[in-house]
Amino acid sequence: MLALPKRIVIKLGTNVVIENDGETPHLERIRSFASDIAGLRAQSCEVVIVSSGAIGLGRDILKGKSANKSLLDKQACATVGQPALMALWREVLGEHQIVTAQLLLTANDFERRESYLNLHQTIEQLLSLGVVPIINENDATSISEIKENSESSFGDNDRLSALVAARIGAQALLILTTTDGIFSENPEHNPDAAQISRIESLEELSNIATSGSSSKGRGGMSAKLVAARTAALCGVTALAELTTHPLRLSAPSTSRSTAPT
Repeated sequence: MLALPKRIVIKLGTNVVIENDGETPHLERIRSFASDIAGLRAQSCEVVIVSSGAIGLGRDILKGKSANKSLLDKQACATVGQPALMALWREVLGEHQIVTAQLLLTANDFERRESYLNLHQTIEQLLSLGVVPIINENDATSISEIKENSESSFGDNDRLSALVAARIGAQALLILTTTDGIFSENPEHNPDAAQISRIESLEELSNIATSGSSSKGRGGMSAKLVAARTAALCGVTALAELTTHPLRLSAPSTSRSTAPT
């Protein structure tokens, strides 16, 4: 069992935040997360959220005006949807008297020392004030991050969450997923693929074969495993949690049977 971390990064991808229609926020699930986050904070655990969902929410607000799904269309949806995403988090966490802050990041923020130091100091100050930072990719200005199969893409925030966890000294990274665990191979291609309950080494992590992305997001299990490896190399314990039912993030239970470690 993993002891309750002092600081945790929780990553929620598009499939977790948005309903199956690809546009409507999953309010019941998000409210459940907010309750769990409040419970963690009540036990002196600092929480940073990395949340996708802006493009889907923007598409819903634009009501069919963005049907072609081009690169510019996605940028427009992201800029329209990001305020809605923040309003959603502000509402559900505000029900627990939790103040939120928005940070929109690009890969450059981790590559330029000055930008990284400013980011680190800002997050530290927010946490010291009891604020929960809500982080997302800046899709409006960094188009490589919403291009399909872009090598510089964060992968629906999976790699972003790992970088954030590593750079702010988090003890744990929790990647929430709608996929029922991690398998030896892609179960969509091989129905006999074996489910893996725990990954003990980086070598074992590297040998897992995955491919494809999620239906609404840009991630997929491959991106999550890359994120887990990035986190592990920096001494951060990475875990994956199934979210098809209300999540329970109580103290010792941040260690899960489907966790890549």
